[in-house]
Amino acid sequence: MDKKSQQEQIQHQFDDFIKGLESLYIKEFEKLVNRNMSPGLISKASQRLLQSREGAIYPLKTDDNKEAL
Repeated sequence: MDKKSQQEQIQHQFDDFIKGLESLYIKEFEKLVNRNMSPGLISKASQRLLQSREGAIYPLKTDDNKEAL
């Protein structure tokens, strides 16, 4: 398999993984907002969840990773 085909295959795997992560984070966010907690606590927890999401997904989307493949 040539290098370009390998890069495309890995990128496809990353894309699938990103979709799975996004789905997981959406489900967890929905569970969080449906809890009977104060709006301030939900806000803080939501911020942490979004930071975690960005930390998990951003490295998989960067062009640096695509060039390294």
